[in-house]
Amino acid sequence: MSGNRGKGRPKGAVNKATADIKALAGVYGPDAVKALAGLAGLSRDDKHPKAESEAARVAALKELLDRAYGKAAQPVGGGDGTEAIKHLFGWLNDA
Repeated sequence: MSGNRGKGRPKGAVNKATADIKALAGVYGPDAVKALAGLAGLSRDDKHPKAESEAARVAALKELLDRAYGKAAQPVGGGDGTEAIKHLFGWLNDA
């Protein structure tokens, strides 16, 4: 065995290089979510006004949903996500 196997930060250890930044940013988390909700048009608070463009509102909604539920699974290979099935069953290519 050669190389750096077994060396480095143990699994689950805190990355000290980014821990301070994450701690500082975490303080603003709740306010950031409230601002996103305002941009999306979900808040009636004047402190967080609704975005003027539909695209900005959709982007804010997407960010909120990603944080609440995780990002949506992405199909492998592009297209409509059926490429792997079509590859396994060649007759589907004709459909």
